[in-house]
Amino acid sequence: MAFATLPHLPLCYHDFKQSPAEEEKEPMKNFFPDQPLRIKEMISDLLAEIGFLSEQINVKDCSSILTMQGIYKFKDREGPYFLADWLTAMLDSQSALEHTETVSQSTSRPSPKEIFSLGLNILELNGIPQEDVISLKEMEKAKNALFVRTLKGILSDMQLSDDLKSLVGRMLDSNAQARPQFKDFPTIISSRKEKQVKSKTLESNKSGDQKTNMIIEKNRTDKR
Repeated sequence: MAFATLPHLPLCYHDFKQSPAEEEKEPMKNFFPDQPLRIKEMISDLLAEIGFLSEQINVKDCSSILTMQGIYKFKDREGPYFLADWLTAMLDSQSALEHTETVSQSTSRPSPKEIFSLGLNILELNGIPQEDVISLKEMEKAKNALFVRTLKGILSDMQLSDDLKSLVGRMLDSNAQARPQFKDFPTIISSRKEKQVKSKTLESNKSGDQKTNMIIEKNRTDKR
């Protein structure tokens, strides 16, 4: 068996800078700031990934692979964002089930933890130093009283529209239940979803044509 694939890398290895000078001064600075659609496309693609892993492979939590190392993109920037290292997410989910006496029956996805992880990646892709992102994550985990003030300071320095700053702020809300759910995200037709919609439309049309041909053929037979 043989197969071919396009070159792809995790986000942490992508060269998203616009020039060598900018790359040296501000690594990762110019990937998202003036391209809000890219943020929304990434969110759209990764929500689709989470949904697939949840429904088809029964992965209960993808937060461990919603990282700069676990999110992949094709080298030419075109095409969807996608998650790798599914095995890690599967093992983490299994471990969580084994250590939890009562399993929640909620099927709401993505989970607040997944939303938080995705929000942290958006910060880093917009030029926030990795050490600051890690510190923020640890503060949230420890319920540090300075978390809210620190997050506001970080968001104020980001070159994003007010709407996107608000969305990222909600994704990183210290109150897990206040984080947005699937229905709360803007409706964005990413390159992946556009292809999925076209594929489903073609399949539906093909199925409809087959049914029409069967009816026509049946009528012909009846007339004979």
